[in-house]
Order: sequence, then C-alpha cells, then structure tokens
Amino acid sequence: PCLYTQGRTELHDAAERGDVEVVERLLSTSVNINSRTEEEGDTALLLASLRGDVEVVRLLLKAGAVVFIPDKVWRTCHVLLLVGYVRLSLLA
Repeated sequence: PCLYTQGRTELHDAAERGDVEVVERLLSTSVNINSRTEEEGDTALLLASLRGDVEVVRLLLKAGAVVFIPDKVWRTCHVLLLVGYVRLSLLA
C-alpha cells in the first residue's frame, strides 16, 4: 500500500496529476477536501489551480473546497488569478 507522508493525501496527488476519475471517487468519500500538506501548505484546490486544471478545480469547488486557504508563501487561488492563470478566472 502507498503511505502518504508530510500531510499529502491521495486527493493531493490526484489533483496535482489532473486525474479526474480519482478526484471524483475521492470526493464521494469522507475525504478532507481542505487538508494541507505539511511542507508547502498546499490544498488539493491550490495544486489543481497551479496546473491550470479547470476540470479538477471545478470539481473541487463544487464539492466545497475553500478558495481562501493560503499555502506557506500566502498564495491562494485568487492570487493565482492575478499572476496569469486566466483560464481559472472563468470559474470565479
């Protein structure tokens, strides 16, 4: 079995990879959608946003992901919009 460390979860990994099927499956369970990694403080939403992955971001937002949770350098999804992640602005 895969052991996750440093606060990373399967949802973090699936969001970072853009794996829509796994994200959907995990969201149908009692996964903590807003959990943060220990090292960087990333949420699944922030990782998907950094990829510019509109589909995964849409799924996470629909499931109730909080957009205002910052990582350890104070980036939020809103900050990403300001620095050029234009496709994501369509979801705002």
